Amino acid sequence: MRLKEMGEPITVNCILPGLTPTPLANSALLAAWPSDMLTPVSVIVETVTRFLEDPSLTGQAAECSGNEIHYRPVLPYCNQAAEFASNAKAMLSVDVEAVVRDREKKGRLFAEKLDQASRVLQTDSGPCTTTTVQKV
Repeated sequence: MRLKEMGEPITVNCILPGLTPTPLANSALLAAWPSDMLTPVSVIVETVTRFLEDPSLTGQAAECSGNEIHYRPVLPYCNQAAEFASNAKAMLSVDVEAVVRDREKKGRLFAEKLDQASRVLQTDSGPCTTTTVQKV
């Protein structure tokens, strides 16, 4: 909601599903859960569809509980620091190109540190048995 109020063309919503019978759900939990308390996959699909079809639904948390969808109200900021961070006010005075250059520099430094750590692990004859470090 706040992004929309600021004129940003970004939509952020959240779906809070109840226990949903899918292959990822724990079988024992599903067996113990009352069937009328489960949240059908169709309710989750309906929630996604509503978010996609109604552009006024932004900044919403939709709790899917059983066969119902409840939209939770937007909470006020907990303090000035949270409001400042959420409104991205600092970005108004930041050189975006400098931010990108800094990120790239730190990325290179991180890669160098990974390489160094990998070489140390490969040559270490101590108790460490790890011999490779996977770069992300």
